[in-house]
Amino acid sequence: MLKTVCMGMLAVVCSCGHDSPSGRDIMTERPGEEGQRPGVGESNSMARELADDVWRVSGPTLTMRYDRGGILFDSQADGRVNISDLDGADSVSVGIGKEGTDSLMSGTDIIVNGHALTLRRVKMLRHGDGRSWYMATDSSDGLWILVLPF
Repeated sequence: MLKTVCMGMLAVVCSCGHDSPSGRDIMTERPGEEGQRPGVGESNSMARELADDVWRVSGPTLTMRYDRGGILFDSQADGRVNISDLDGADSVSVGIGKEGTDSLMSGTDIIVNGHALTLRRVKMLRHGDGRSWYMATDSSDGLWILVLPF
């Protein structure tokens, strides 16, 4: 009898402190708003960006995609990628640095229309199928998505 009561109490204690992952509001990462949860109905997922495998660079001031006419991607021997708009309106040069064990990149530089961005953080999101996906945050919390050939 004592054994049954103890087992019952143990089951109650264990179940009270348990919060199932499916019922939890999981913290998601957001550039510039670290530690804050997204609002109701907001999605912070990068799934849409990762599903789009077109070479591109997009940020607060421009979007350049390979699948749009007149956008050229030029990979250099040193790993730098230069993206140019044939009409001469925009250019981006990206030098990807070294990846750390946490997927954060060090030594990366991005030059947009001749001006170097001050980068706070660059993270590799995925690498495969002849391309790499990166997410960069600049000093003004601007979010940049880069999908570059390798």
